[in-house]
Amino acid sequence: MELGGNAAAIERLLKYLAGDPKLIYHFSMEALTNPHFSENFSQLTRLLTDHEDYLKVISYLGRSGRAGLPTLNKTIDLIAKGGITDSGLVAQILTDGPLRAVLRQLDDPADMKGLWDEFLKEKPSSSFVDFAKNKAKIRGNIDIKSKYKNFDKLTIYNKNLTLLGDTESALMEAIKAGRLLPENKALQKALDELLNSDLIGTTSNLKAARGKVIKKLNQTLGENIQNADEFVEVMKEVKQTASQGSIGEHWAVKMNFLSGKGKRFVHPTVKLKQLDQFPDKTVIPDQLRLTPNRTLDVKVGYLNNPIDEDQMKIYADLVKYSKSDHAVQKLLQEIGVPEGRLMGHDYLFLPGAEGKAIEAAKQTYNTIKSNGFERYITVHYLDQEGMIKIYPPN
Repeated sequence: MELGGNAAAIERLLKYLAGDPKLIYHFSMEALTNPHFSENFSQLTRLLTDHEDYLKVISYLGRSGRAGLPTLNKTIDLIAKGGITDSGLVAQILTDGPLRAVLRQLDDPADMKGLWDEFLKEKPSSSFVDFAKNKAKIRGNIDIKSKYKNFDKLTIYNKNLTLLGDTESALMEAIKAGRLLPENKALQKALDELLNSDLIGTTSNLKAARGKVIKKLNQTLGENIQNADEFVEVMKEVKQTASQGSIGEHWAVKMNFLSGKGKRFVHPTVKLKQLDQFPDKTVIPDQLRLTPNRTLDVKVGYLNNPIDEDQMKIYADLVKYSKSDHAVQKLLQEIGVPEGRLMGHDYLFLPGAEGKAIEAAKQTYNTIKSNGFERYITVHYLDQEGMIKIYPPN
């Protein structure tokens, strides 16, 4: 198991793993398939300065098996962005799923530090995760005018830009200065029409209003980007991963990537929770393409964010059970799949700001292979020449 030459990280981890073959297996397999494994555990050694916190996290990751390891990098990235250095808080975040969900929902990960300080100061009877949930919910109900006092006096154009700049300041400045793909006249016209439209109506909640602006903007960008080079340029300005993915989904539809001969459904809801094989699960692929009867998820970047293995297993199982399970076939027929049989699931990787999608495709294929899903899932990526290719090459 290689940890990038970080002797302290190696010694500390191996000392804990010694004598537990199951833990050694989980961590060794992840080291083979996750290129960020070394960096992750070097960071854990730096962040978890309290030995008990370190043991708590390693034990939690070990108990969760390989399921918890691929998403570790996402959480550590948010912790780093938020400047969270308290060992106890880091340990709580890494071992508490609901608390990680709160962290993901915060507009600024640094707000978690403020919540932690408030919790220690107020010393409520509730747990920190409940305290953080309630406080985050209150903050999510902020009125626009409480943050922007003169909001009503702004033009419609500037209202929309102000709301955009709340979380996407770089994108807002690029649009405002005319630097976002200035040669793409169709995009410039579409942006001008969009931003001069009343996108929020009577909505007064800051988060809801911002969401309306961003949703429409993502669609406009995705539908007007002309080629791979333009897509990468836009990704350089967009910071929120959810927006990157949304723009990519719209662009994939516009460009007709991996199109079939039949209909294409965008974001069909497959309510699997009514089936015994998928308790309490609902999956919403980005596309369902008929003839060849395949589901599709579009991913942007993902060089530093491994695919969710739980979701990957759901897609693989859905394909597998659709071959012979009548209940699964009936459910799929209800959403338009002929005979209720899926031929497979596809991941399509588009380049992020770094301009390359092949590394993310390779990383995901290795995870698919290690789980034995390659007969059900195929990985595609957009290369630097704008061509869709399969990974690994045939």
